[in-house]
Amino acid sequence: MQAHFNRESQAILQIHPRRVSKAISSNGLLQNIRLQRFSLRHIPPQSARTAIISGISLSRVFRVAMENLRFEQSIHQAIIARETQDVTTQYVVSDNPDPALGLSQ
Repeated sequence: MQAHFNRESQAILQIHPRRVSKAISSNGLLQNIRLQRFSLRHIPPQSARTAIISGISLSRVFRVAMENLRFEQSIHQAIIARETQDVTTQYVVSDNPDPALGLSQ
């Protein structure tokens, strides 16, 4: 998956509860999210300075499974998790050479 942004954004994929639905529990958390088998790459516009873009932002999510994901070097932070519980990762790779820029809570 390649992302082209004309403005700065927090993350390529933003996963958070928006409205009342069957996927949202009584405590307001989005539940049972599964992400698998893709790569993320940010391609900044030629005219813009290098934007800081993260890969996946999880907010107020319960029970997340991520498998076989690759975050290319253009991604600042691979995964940002806020108010999120029970995250399982398997074969998740970041090409970013700075390990401090990988997972944020």
